[in-house]
Amino acid sequence: MKKSVLFLSTLALLSLCCCGNNPVVPASSIDESSAQASSNPEKTKSEDVKESSKEGATSAAESSVEESSLGESSSERSSDDDDLVTIKTIATPDMAPAVKFDAIQNLNSVFALMPGTQIDNTGEAVTIDGKTYPKQGRFKLNGESASTFATKKSIRITANGAGTLRFIAKSANSSDASRKWAIGTVKDGEPTTLFKSEDGVALVSTTYTYEIKEAGTYYLFSPVNGFNLYYLDFVQRVKLGEETGFEVNATSFITDYIPGDSLDTSSIRAAATFSSGAKVDLDPSKFTIDASAVNMNTPGTYDLLVKYKDYATKVIKVTVFSVTGLKIHAGIKQESAGGNKIHRTYRVLPLNGTFDASYISYKAVVEGGKELPLDPSKVSNSGVDSTTAGKKSFTATFHCLGNDYTDSFSVTVIDASTLEKSEGVYAVSVDSSIGNEGEKVGSSLAFSCVQNAHDFLKLALGANNDDKKVINVKAGTYEEKDYIEIPNLSLLGEGKDVTEIKFAADADTVDDGGAAYSTYGSGTLMVLGAATSFHAEKLALNNSKFTSMKEYKNSKDGNKQACALTCDADLASFSEVKFLGYQDTLLVNKNSQYYVNCEIIGMTDFIFGQDSDALFESCTIRSLDRGSSTNGGYICAPKPAAKKELGFTFINCSLLAESTVTEGTVSLARPWGSAATVNYVNCAMANHISKKAQGDTSSSKNARWEAMSGNLPDKAYFAEYGSTGEGAIVAAVKGGSILDEEGYLALTAKVTAFKAKF
Repeated sequence: MKKSVLFLSTLALLSLCCCGNNPVVPASSIDESSAQASSNPEKTKSEDVKESSKEGATSAAESSVEESSLGESSSERSSDDDDLVTIKTIATPDMAPAVKFDAIQNLNSVFALMPGTQIDNTGEAVTIDGKTYPKQGRFKLNGESASTFATKKSIRITANGAGTLRFIAKSANSSDASRKWAIGTVKDGEPTTLFKSEDGVALVSTTYTYEIKEAGTYYLFSPVNGFNLYYLDFVQRVKLGEETGFEVNATSFITDYIPGDSLDTSSIRAAATFSSGAKVDLDPSKFTIDASAVNMNTPGTYDLLVKYKDYATKVIKVTVFSVTGLKIHAGIKQESAGGNKIHRTYRVLPLNGTFDASYISYKAVVEGGKELPLDPSKVSNSGVDSTTAGKKSFTATFHCLGNDYTDSFSVTVIDASTLEKSEGVYAVSVDSSIGNEGEKVGSSLAFSCVQNAHDFLKLALGANNDDKKVINVKAGTYEEKDYIEIPNLSLLGEGKDVTEIKFAADADTVDDGGAAYSTYGSGTLMVLGAATSFHAEKLALNNSKFTSMKEYKNSKDGNKQACALTCDADLASFSEVKFLGYQDTLLVNKNSQYYVNCEIIGMTDFIFGQDSDALFESCTIRSLDRGSSTNGGYICAPKPAAKKELGFTFINCSLLAESTVTEGTVSLARPWGSAATVNYVNCAMANHISKKAQGDTSSSKNARWEAMSGNLPDKAYFAEYGSTGEGAIVAAVKGGSILDEEGYLALTAKVTAFKAKF
């Protein structure tokens, strides 16, 4: 006889979508009162499903039931032989908050996001099986080690049987198709990679599939850099057995509120559990949510009940907090994580200027100092009176249960006519001891921080003003993250050892809007593309996220890239500037840039960029001890789309290291992109620089020129000429070349023409 097969299509995810701003809720917020507690310690769930022969009706969503035949006849089945069921489970980015997760985020009974995985609102519409899913954000998988994918930065797939995994993805970088995808599992307690794609993830949205052969737990991850996903599904065939109960997934459900909030239960999902260990997501119409006991207008903790059939009720605790205060959030907010569209609220304003409150958000402060989001429509504000000069107050008020809660910050209105132009230059100064922004000191206006000085020049003169502008920064330490957005600006300190701008942020640090900065956005000084002909001199730029190698290694952040400078501006130049960091110190990102007599400190790819020509002349390049006797780090890693005129060219530079860096362990460069171009000309190299050929297996130490992201150095454009010191070589080793006299003269001519542009 033939065994009956039930086809269960679970496509009603969209009806279960949750708000993109919901916080992650710990599993402990669910009271497991059911006698049939799941053996899985994490709560899973969601999407829609059809139960087998018990309930054959098709839901109002897109689920369908089909009878087909397979194998032997039903009369020959043993009495305890379960029906095979085919289940399709879908995951889309709108199923969870748009944040980076520090705990496991269960999307449904199959898919879960591991810590370090991120969702943001940047996405695109995708079409699959004739159905179009609108722009719903994206899952961001950053590169992860093959030894740790089972604990972070991956998507977990719980398979109850063999099946097909399918997903739509593209590279996280529009010019880098080297980013692989991989499937892993854990065998005998050890992470094991089952598959790694031969080709990188495409530059356009592409559908990929992988056949899972048996029940188990699997992980989709990126072993090289990272990629974005817009849709996943898993079609599996399982034996359900007897239904034993159900479990609730409330990881995306908001449990904390303030009086007057609306209770939204749409993100609560449930799954039926079976004796085989399988779980099948329930259509929302199949289970009941009882919120009758929750009083959203009175502080207290309440029981929200989830019921399915006659099984024991599940209880979710909902707390309505008493408000104790109001907090204004008017700091840096990126339009998308790591993007160069930066929004901030100006703290200075020209006389009769318009104050822009568009990017201000508010949170209610509750017991314990916790902050909960507030709908801006519930908050009133005073605005800023710019009709007269002086320090003004922007005040916001939130009224709740008969009480008013306020917060404020100051904005200084300055008469732009007091900004003087002398010999064709607008000059202002920065001194941390200044009491009033824009006060007159000598012949110039003075400000307490670089950002205020920049912003006043931008607002008073216009963002596209081509006049020369100077900000003179007095000696001192300025803890600020600065964005330069205007052309022809010079930032002049009093010495790289006495004038310092520092800020602590790595790629995982979040801005005031809750978005992670990413590597690009982590820079202490951000010189954006509009800031053509920017110049900095006699100061230090320090990303102080890590102050020691111990602190770096002990950090729990998954992405420790922390830039002192991010520069996109064409004709940007730096003289006598010290750049301090550990990983990815100096992001020479785009266009033509010139560094002279600078000091650059770091350990891993600490001079890198996407598509730039950069000249480093008479600079000190100092490698930090990363605590390895074989891998002392990598000085630079460029990634141009095509071969550059100069790429990264170092002339008359000194390559030094901490005294504890092991001899012969530091690489001169590795190609982040296959067209990477690096030249070292007449540079003095200490003994930390490797002399080993790429591919030489006689030693485990780094090679002089290393591989990266699947790109081999001998396929890139790596060369040197006239190297001296203990790290110098006479004959070229594999991975790079030594220029002959003709090549040296040709490069020298290019350098001369390059310098003439500045």
